[in-house]
Amino acid sequence: MRRTASRVALGLGALNLATLLLMAAVSADDGFWGIGGKTLPPGALPISTVARSVESGGITHIYGIDVVRHLYDVKALDGDGKRLRLTVDPLTGEILSRVTS
Repeated sequence: MRRTASRVALGLGALNLATLLLMAAVSADDGFWGIGGKTLPPGALPISTVARSVESGGITHIYGIDVVRHLYDVKALDGDGKRLRLTVDPLTGEILSRVTS
C-alpha cells in the first residue's frame, strides 16, 4: 500500500513540475506570469526613471508603482500629505491622469 501511495505522490509531483515549466514557457513571451495586462511596451522607461520624474513634480512620497493595462500606476502623497493616484505613460514618463483619493 505504501509503495502505491509513494508512486502516486511522485506522479503528482512530476505533473506539478511539468505544469509549472509549461506555464513559465508560455508566459515568458508575456514578460509576466500569465497576466498580459501587467506587461510594458518595448522601450518602456525603468521604474526608477519614472519615480524620479514624478518626484520632481512635487510628489513627496511614492508608496507604490504597479503596471496596469500597460501603463504605470503610481500611488503617492503630495506635499500636503494627500493621497494621489497617477497614471504615467511608460514610454515618455508623462502623467496622463492625476486623481486625489
